[in-house]
Amino acid sequence: WHGDDPDGGDALVAPWTMHTHFSTGISDQSLENAVDALRANNYSGCYSVEVATTRYSEPAIVIAKLRDAAERRQQQG
Repeated sequence: WHGDDPDGGDALVAPWTMHTHFSTGISDQSLENAVDALRANNYSGCYSVEVATTRYSEPAIVIAKLRDAAERRQQQG
């Protein structure tokens, strides 16, 4: 999403989302907001990372952040 409220746009379409991908440029807060919106709508699809760089450590960082977010939410119940 682009515009004034990308997190709000993500939350708006979350109930119909079947697949999602995260850019390596996503902020920590936007990642958390997107994961929360998907979880609130019982998302059970795939998560992937958009690779638009030749620096392959960047997607690994996003994958680690997604894993951490999932573990935190699992611990919360």
